[in-house]
Amino acid sequence: LRHMALRRPIGMAGRHALAADCAALESAVEKHLCAVTELGVTYRALRAFRGALRADSVDDLNPGCAVADDLPSELLLHHILCARWPTKGEGVKLPMDRVGLSVSQYSLWLDKHGPNETVDALGASIETYENRVKSDGDRCSAWRVAKLWIETKKSEAAVSS
Repeated sequence: LRHMALRRPIGMAGRHALAADCAALESAVEKHLCAVTELGVTYRALRAFRGALRADSVDDLNPGCAVADDLPSELLLHHILCARWPTKGEGVKLPMDRVGLSVSQYSLWLDKHGPNETVDALGASIETYENRVKSDGDRCSAWRVAKLWIETKKSEAAVSS
């Protein structure tokens, strides 16, 4: 799921193709390995990611959306920042872009760091974008949704600590 979330840029046809791949994976697991419902959290994340891929608009991915409960927020944030960011204009630089990591190296970094550190690193990417693109009117809707997610996750982390 992580590598699908890091896929960029990707249009509607690409998102639908990835959703179809998720469905094919689900079918193959069900047919050859076990009932997918036995997979618990992993299965629910796969289903939620399919929902995120099929969302018509990035605005459908706000905190509290249908997929938010079952999909780790860092995966959804990566999907928003990669697949849902417009290809025209100023783009956001992911943490891997800012420090020169390949996707594989970044994936290893993500393995070693928790969700809170990942959200902090993504928040720094958003801040860098905000410093480059000064006017809110010039920022895309993906920026607004990602900013909402980061603020939500930071406030949740502050409450739990």
